[in-house]
Amino acid sequence: MDYDSRRYKQLFKQGKMHRIMNIVLNFDKSLKKSPSCLLDMFKNSNSVVDKLFFNYGFTSLNIYEIAENYDKFSCEELQQVLYLFKCDREKRPFMEDLENGTLKGILSRDAALVCAVFLGLKLEIEDNSEEIDMCKAVSDFRRKCIKIGIDEGKKIGIEKGRMQAIREIVESLINQNYGVREICKLISVPFETVQEITLSLQN
Repeated sequence: MDYDSRRYKQLFKQGKMHRIMNIVLNFDKSLKKSPSCLLDMFKNSNSVVDKLFFNYGFTSLNIYEIAENYDKFSCEELQQVLYLFKCDREKRPFMEDLENGTLKGILSRDAALVCAVFLGLKLEIEDNSEEIDMCKAVSDFRRKCIKIGIDEGKKIGIEKGRMQAIREIVESLINQNYGVREICKLISVPFETVQEITLSLQN
């Protein structure tokens, strides 16, 4: 297809054609100067490879720079998302803002996922939910983690108690001159476990 610049300019003036803008959203917290074309994105440029693709230019926007002016945007949800990024850059906790109502904290599923992925937020997001209450999602996740921790603790406690009981039985049988294999058969415990207990008693 031939490139007809006059025709394209005419279509553009008539509003039938629009400019395409390539925008790259940068999540680099260090605010280093962002690349503005494909070649800038590669550390090592190969002159042979360079000729095989078009070096697209693009506008690079840093989410943390935009977040500094979060209150200038008219979209309330965007303001909230940007505010969270601002807090992240300033290493400032935002849960207090959610809990006291400074932040509304109701986000669409997509916005909540962006925050979860790029801010490393631990959220409880249900598959069929369209809106996410950020405060509730974070609290639910914490509650779930605490419950899992307690359950795991109970399991560990039970296991430790079981192992202590086995150790005491094995020690008693050794004192009665039972051999390792005999003990294994008597109390149905793996050979390695009985052997390990025996060796620890010898030391």
